[in-house]
Amino acid sequence: MKTQFSDTLKKLREEAGYQTAYKFYHGCGGQAALGITYRRYLLLEQGDCPEGGLLLKLLPFLGPVPLSRQSNGLITAWMRTVVGEETYAAVIAPLVSVAAGGTHPATAADGQGIMKQERRRLSLQQIEAVLADYDTFVCFTALGADTGVWTPDELSGPLQLSPACAKKALQRLAKAGVLAKEGSDGYKSGSPQWQTGLRREALDEKLLRKLEAYTSKLADSGRLRHRTRNFFRAEAGEAMNGYMPLLLQSLAMAQGSGVTARTGNTALFYVEGRLAKVRDL
Repeated sequence: MKTQFSDTLKKLREEAGYQTAYKFYHGCGGQAALGITYRRYLLLEQGDCPEGGLLLKLLPFLGPVPLSRQSNGLITAWMRTVVGEETYAAVIAPLVSVAAGGTHPATAADGQGIMKQERRRLSLQQIEAVLADYDTFVCFTALGADTGVWTPDELSGPLQLSPACAKKALQRLAKAGVLAKEGSDGYKSGSPQWQTGLRREALDEKLLRKLEAYTSKLADSGRLRHRTRNFFRAEAGEAMNGYMPLLLQSLAMAQGSGVTARTGNTALFYVEGRLAKVRDL
């Protein structure tokens, strides 16, 4: 029997560009990424309700950013299905600050700039190709949201790679379907469709370690343009619930100002949001 969750899951899957459950399941990386069989996924679209851990695995493949319309819609549908409409309306709805299926103000920039582009998520196999080595990660980071055609020689200078290393990385990305070959020696992204921020929820511990190491190495290689930081004491719950949306907003606005074509004045930037609980005090 269909449920609000199953109907919402199917709708969001189609919005994400997957016309069939089969294409979505395997596009996400299948059992390796979701931890369930294809038959189990089909049951979700037919009325089964997942446990919380499985819901968390599904969200990155359906919503462009945390607190997005898609993520909020699926979470709301899940809660309504789990507790029932009457309990949800009486107990949970008064506590929810974001309208069901709406977008949190912190992600308002989701519709701006480069974020207007329809984006596709990498499959697990493509993520493994991107993280095969540092050079490949750098090339993907540079070209994942670019509309131009680049040769290894053109790319090697700006990315500080040798032409041979750039060529090897571009060939690996093309073989994985992340880039497309153009002419005899050119490469370009599929649109810019790729969501360049690799979602941590889809990665195992080994890939997470690679992502952290490569991200830090690339970020540290740049020239620091600005830094603001501070320590503060607050109620732990309030700090997380109140400040995190603001942090997400800043990151979303930065991505929203991105462009997809190179000019004489474009550059690759890195911005980081970090909130750490330092001491119980």
